[in-house]
Amino acid sequence: MCGAAVDLVQAAITDIGAPADNSSAPQLPRAAAAPQQARECLLRTFNSTDAHTRERKVFSQYGEDGILEAVLGCIGTTDRYYVEFGVEAGTQCTTRNLREAHNFTGLMMDGSNSRPEINQQQEMMFSHNIAALFKKYNVPRPGFDHMTVDLDQNTFWVALEVLRGGYRPRSLAVEINRNLAWKDSYATVDMPEEMWASRGDCYYGASTKAFVVMLRSFGYHHVYSDAVGVNAFFVHASAVGEQPLISIADAQRAFTKGGEFPLLHGDCQHHAWVRIDDGLDYSHASLDVSGLPVAVLGYTNGVNSRRVFYEVKIPAAWQARLSSSACIHAAEQDVPVAHKLAQIPASAAAADIQQQFPARGLEHMHAGAGGADLAGTEAVMQAWSVGGLVVMAFACGVLVQRFGGHLLHAGAAALRKQQGQAYDLIV
Repeated sequence: MCGAAVDLVQAAITDIGAPADNSSAPQLPRAAAAPQQARECLLRTFNSTDAHTRERKVFSQYGEDGILEAVLGCIGTTDRYYVEFGVEAGTQCTTRNLREAHNFTGLMMDGSNSRPEINQQQEMMFSHNIAALFKKYNVPRPGFDHMTVDLDQNTFWVALEVLRGGYRPRSLAVEINRNLAWKDSYATVDMPEEMWASRGDCYYGASTKAFVVMLRSFGYHHVYSDAVGVNAFFVHASAVGEQPLISIADAQRAFTKGGEFPLLHGDCQHHAWVRIDDGLDYSHASLDVSGLPVAVLGYTNGVNSRRVFYEVKIPAAWQARLSSSACIHAAEQDVPVAHKLAQIPASAAAADIQQQFPARGLEHMHAGAGGADLAGTEAVMQAWSVGGLVVMAFACGVLVQRFGGHLLHAGAAALRKQQGQAYDLIV
């Protein structure tokens, strides 16, 4: 990332504690703009290297208030209804300014806070219940003016299920994971019961491109990513037409001056991610999202304080098991998951190692950062069984939501204690 872009991002980060911008709010149109007019307005406003000047903080964490005013100023408004979830106490969020300065009404939800006077409801939001919550609180379907999704860990999957439920906000803001490069297209595994705040690492949400790819299936166009690299903004084709607005390449040139965002939060080395590939229709009812491809990502430390992610190579036999029926059988049978996964034969793990490393043999395998020899065949098979469990558990979307992380943390920890090695298979 070039120095100017780094300076821009760091300035945005330090501005979080700055006083609110109390200048007069712009007047928003009281009707929807014609799609071509809205399109031209958005391109003039955001497809440039000075787009960050549109950011304005009134009640938002960063500059989201100004961005939404600019977006809605271009596409106009219809019902002036919003939805936002993950708002905490509702004082610092992206929709408060819409409500207080622009006469919007709507629904806010948070897992720990309730404020009935502004229709903020206390609800736990997951991919499997979000559509039902929208029905419970009578969210307009299909369209309304704006939605913000900021749930840290599972933002991607909850946003996906809102859209698969038939809802189409005209303007959409989502939290992104800026640790991943513009070209990376990955999302975390959907783990409804896991909370990112308890970890604070870089394993959360999804990359900008993952959102661009997924949201394209529902008719959304990327229009802006904020200067701090925390949020991406989209508009629906019903507001601007079918032709895409700003490509990933154009966004990188305009929003980070050809570079990348610097790293944020703690380590997330060797976690399992879902690859969000082009060419799939994520809106199709028959798409089983638990069957999307999974990759274990490692990273190196790049220049200018950024992480460079890569897909970790997995032994061929374990890779083949990603599409095997073992996951389905474990999920369908009334057998404890830990017991079922533990039945993977150690001999199979040994065969994998012999196939991958025939010249060296089991007795010469190394593990850990120090490269110390393992004592014998049994320890090697245990190590590869843990590695296999990492792949297996994250490949099985049904299992990982409840058991994967806890099981594998415990298994890897026990192995590290027994062997005194620095295994870094972390989930």
